[in-house]
Amino acid sequence: MEEFFSILIEKFKSHGMDSRSKATLNDLKTCLSKTSDSLKAYQSPCALFEREIRQKEKEVRIECQATESAMNHELRPITHQMVSKYAGEQRNMMLKNDLREAFRHSLGENGKLLFGIFGRDGGISSFKVKLKKPSGIPLYKEIKETTTHESHLGSNITAAVGTAIGGYLGVGLFSLVTAPVGGLIGKAAGSLLDGPRKVTVSHGFNTAEVFNGAYRQIEEWSKAARTQLQETLNEWITNRNQTSLSFFIDKIRGLEASVNQSVLSIQEELVNGNP
Repeated sequence: MEEFFSILIEKFKSHGMDSRSKATLNDLKTCLSKTSDSLKAYQSPCALFEREIRQKEKEVRIECQATESAMNHELRPITHQMVSKYAGEQRNMMLKNDLREAFRHSLGENGKLLFGIFGRDGGISSFKVKLKKPSGIPLYKEIKETTTHESHLGSNITAAVGTAIGGYLGVGLFSLVTAPVGGLIGKAAGSLLDGPRKVTVSHGFNTAEVFNGAYRQIEEWSKAARTQLQETLNEWITNRNQTSLSFFIDKIRGLEASVNQSVLSIQEELVNGNP
């Protein structure tokens, strides 16, 4: 525009500025002044749009946090079921694989809802989350406890065993040794059962420990997914819109500056032009 008006003014100069030329320049100056005022009208909606972008940033953050919480709540009982399922066979690798699949499924469903809120219903199909390998899940192991038990069972049954054996040996030729032999054998049998004994008791598997590690992994994955979802949505909603808005504002300001400069140039020619 500046180049156009410069050429126009040069034409006027070369032919001299008569009354008709001045009237034409005045009309042109009036038109450009109105154009400048019209360009100013874009400033208010631009500012409003910029505030809307800032508001969307807050909404993205809030909705992403809600999605993270929803996934954690949904996956908690699923994690518990999987930990119990694989405890008996101690299949840690299967547990990790199934946890990852369950998480991806939950992310797909909740992510679809999240993207839909911001008008990006199909966006989750191209969203790729980067998940760290599960490293904080402890191995399954059986919990055993060994205790020492002081037994008096032998002392209690010594007499009974002696009497029983003595009675058996007291038949026929062995009747003469019934009491002594029965007593001795009964005492020997009882001594084998007396004294401290070690008892090992199984308390099952460390499912609580495995669950805590598995659920911590779920929470870490959810946090990482929330961060990546937020970055993706901000890229689409905030960054691109902000870039477009900034480009638009710069162009409007540049056009306004050009129009105002042309108005000044016309004003100078009207004041200093040839009569």
